[in-house]
Amino acid sequence: MFVPKIFVSSTFVDLSAARGEICKWLTGLFGTELIVMETFGSDAAPPEINSVRRVRECDLFVGIYAHRYGTIDESSGKSITELELDEANGALSAGTLREILLFVIKQDSSWLSEYKETDPKALARVTRLREKAKLHTCTLFKVRDDLIFYVTREVYRHVSQFLERSPL
Repeated sequence: MFVPKIFVSSTFVDLSAARGEICKWLTGLFGTELIVMETFGSDAAPPEINSVRRVRECDLFVGIYAHRYGTIDESSGKSITELELDEANGALSAGTLREILLFVIKQDSSWLSEYKETDPKALARVTRLREKAKLHTCTLFKVRDDLIFYVTREVYRHVSQFLERSPL
């Protein structure tokens, strides 16, 4: 039986509690294999390379973007989160990734506002990431519970489609 692999991408400092809840729901409801940084363990490659490489292993990419830009890879000047989205876009174009699901916090949301970027460069980078996300159909969320519901709902919808198409 087909067991989809799902990569969950987001910044960690602000979204760690929500990520944990989402991961619990996804594994509990769907029995999916999650590819998340919390389980990467030791690797000879630096985090930005390891993380991007892991995107290529998944069937479904879930990107969650709030108010932070995240840890920046010095060689590219992009956050690991943005590099993951870039890799997912490439994998989708190449046909090795089945779907990209993106969830973006509404600009006026006060949830996680204490994590909002204030540096003009960081704000510009967050804007760039949001613009990349808008190249897809994104689901907007305002609070934690909505985010968890929307991710679970959309993953369910796509996993159901995968299972309908896969041989038993």
